[in-house]
Amino acid sequence: MAMATAGVLFVVGSLLSFLVACQATKVYTVGDETGWKLGYDYHKWVAGKKFHVGDTLAMFNYIHNEMSIHSVVRVNRTAYAKCVTDPNMGLYESGSDKIVLSAPGRMWFICGTLGHCESGMKLKINVRKPHPNKHNIPPPAPAPTTEGIPPPSPASATRLKEFLLLLLRLLHN
Repeated sequence: MAMATAGVLFVVGSLLSFLVACQATKVYTVGDETGWKLGYDYHKWVAGKKFHVGDTLAMFNYIHNEMSIHSVVRVNRTAYAKCVTDPNMGLYESGSDKIVLSAPGRMWFICGTLGHCESGMKLKINVRKPHPNKHNIPPPAPAPTTEGIPPPSPASATRLKEFLLLLLRLLHN
């Protein structure tokens, strides 16, 4: 009984640590509802946002087919300023591109279609170090052992069982 209880507590603790870690990163849809298209002010969209390592840029809302030829090209500072696609540090053409921010520093993106960057289809961001709370999450505790621990009394085992059932019901709802 004690080993099973310890195992349940370990699993619950691990799940809670995982949930906190998942909440530490953010997913940004570039341009929000507007998406990645002409006529939107991406400089204004970036204002006030703090991007961190581990966050994701999700460039969902653009169409890439025979009729619409948007793309996302990761470039350097010079290529961004001049609206040229060389050097190309990453080309995304699916229309549902996801870019995980993997290192701190500046990143620049433009649309690869001729004239679109000059019309404002460009994005520059500053990626910060990982979210502070992501590093402060303690690793899951090692699985407890029952060696040297006396078995619980029937009354305390019953209370513990009731508590765990209540906790599981709360987590399930």
